[in-house]
Amino acid sequence: MSNIETKLKQKKAILLAIDVGFDNVKIEINGNNYIFPSYITVLDRNFIKQGSSDGYIEYTERIKNSAIDKYLIGEFAQRKIMQESGEAYTDLKKLKNLDTFFTEETSIFLYRAAIVYALTLYSKDNKIGFDIKDLDKWDVTVALALPYISTEEETVISALKGGLSRRTEIDMVIDQSPVSVTLELPINKIGTTAQVIASFINQIVDENGTYDSESDIINKLPAVIVDGGYRTIGIATVLKDKSLTIHNPISNTEFAMIEVHKKTAEKINNMAKSQYDVDMERFKPIHFNQIAEKIEKNIPFSFDTEKQQGDLYGKQCRISGAEIKKCFQETLDEYATKFVQSLICDYKLGDAATVIIAGGTGFNYANTIREAISSYNEDIKVIIQEGSVFAIVKGTYKLLLARFASQE
Repeated sequence: MSNIETKLKQKKAILLAIDVGFDNVKIEINGNNYIFPSYITVLDRNFIKQGSSDGYIEYTERIKNSAIDKYLIGEFAQRKIMQESGEAYTDLKKLKNLDTFFTEETSIFLYRAAIVYALTLYSKDNKIGFDIKDLDKWDVTVALALPYISTEEETVISALKGGLSRRTEIDMVIDQSPVSVTLELPINKIGTTAQVIASFINQIVDENGTYDSESDIINKLPAVIVDGGYRTIGIATVLKDKSLTIHNPISNTEFAMIEVHKKTAEKINNMAKSQYDVDMERFKPIHFNQIAEKIEKNIPFSFDTEKQQGDLYGKQCRISGAEIKKCFQETLDEYATKFVQSLICDYKLGDAATVIIAGGTGFNYANTIREAISSYNEDIKVIIQEGSVFAIVKGTYKLLLARFASQE
């Protein structure tokens, strides 16, 4: 057991950081990482769970004298939403809108679900004797990573803190296991930090919560943070005066990974139509949300051709998973090149001493960014954060850890 684990056990402390992104909910609890897709939809009575229960998350709040909705969260919610139209898509559009994301009631549900989800999984595998059945005996501190635009809005922070501090009785099913928890967090145990600051902290604080005061990065400011998510790329500059400050924060959606997937899907559909005599009445175009799975599992895109004279059925043709992967990679390179051009020219990278790359899209663009910046100005240091998908939540957790480690 490490010194930090020993201290966590002695203090009966749970440190829990959450980064609810537009693609996934990332969590770190006492050094353990968990993730699930940030999708939520009402669970209707007609829903039938098919296949394995791995990744299944069901969420309910017990409210006296009130109708109770059950919600499906994560991977199964994502599947359900993508198969439906109408209300589910409308709810998703509202939830995935940056201006409303952190004030929608369903966002509060996602945060509460993330807390209980992490506590449940950590309860099953930890070295400090934590059992979720004894939750009221433990000191839980939560930190939320938010886009910089939100950290300036007290109404957003108040809505989140108020919602999460309210005593709430929660029933969940995680995979196949039911869990019931009464969640009540003191408002002073809920903190927030800007995602770009979290990304920077991840570089200068170690796994024991110790600041590296001699870090090269501290002496190589300004630092431009590129946090590439699925639906948006956050960019901001970190400067140091008396404390770390954020300048010129922007949110870019033009080059986010969802756009790469959309363009890839468009190219694949056009490829099918140009190379084959497609039966347009029966043609079901490949959707952008299918691209990742088809590449990962090497699944072809199948479609029917027009029936010829004397032909009863036409012919089924395929574009292979390898062809889809090749098309995706070409599109990724194209978007990465356009993004780094925008970063250097439009964002005006000239004053930067360091560029820190975080997030899944950032990781995919990293080599292109590194090569372009090296060609532009070889004195700019480019840092690709390890475990980029968890970089923001790890930085948020390290802030909690640094404060905890400094306590007597």
